[in-house]
Amino acid sequence: MTRYLLPCRCGRRLPVTTAQAGDQLECECGERLEVPTLRHLTSLERLEETAPSRQKTWGLRQSLVFLGAAIVVIAATALVALQITKPQPIREPILVTQVDKMTPQELWKTWLVLQQGVKRLAITPFEATILQQNRIQIEAWAIWQIVVLVIAAIGGLLIVLGLSLRAPRRKGPQTSGVNRTPAV
Repeated sequence: MTRYLLPCRCGRRLPVTTAQAGDQLECECGERLEVPTLRHLTSLERLEETAPSRQKTWGLRQSLVFLGAAIVVIAATALVALQITKPQPIREPILVTQVDKMTPQELWKTWLVLQQGVKRLAITPFEATILQQNRIQIEAWAIWQIVVLVIAAIGGLLIVLGLSLRAPRRKGPQTSGVNRTPAV
């Protein structure tokens, strides 16, 4: 809204708007001033207003907290997925092998071991391979769990860092360019 400067006898100039046309104002010196009508208001000096500066609403603090929270949420989701897909260790000494998936050589070696009876001490090469793969899966799962926990800790540190930064000081209201001269 356009503002104009209404002069007083004391030297002050009061800012007025077109909405105040025809009203009466009181100056700080105590004198009552009548605001001119719309027609005569435009003959007064215009108040040059600077555009209000936009304050930052998103700074480094908010960015760090948001990034940290996003990392923690993603890590928590990954931990849930890891828990759902956790490999179970094979504890049975005799494995149920699928004969149709064995090569003829593995099948012959298995047959030789099984000829010794059910209470055997040795396991077949195919069973050893399955046990080894199971151990590798469990170790890989544990490593992934540690990696995800470290990532979650980094996200938590970002949140703490963002919250520990001091908020920037807010600047007070700026003067609108009105010349204020002291009363004499």
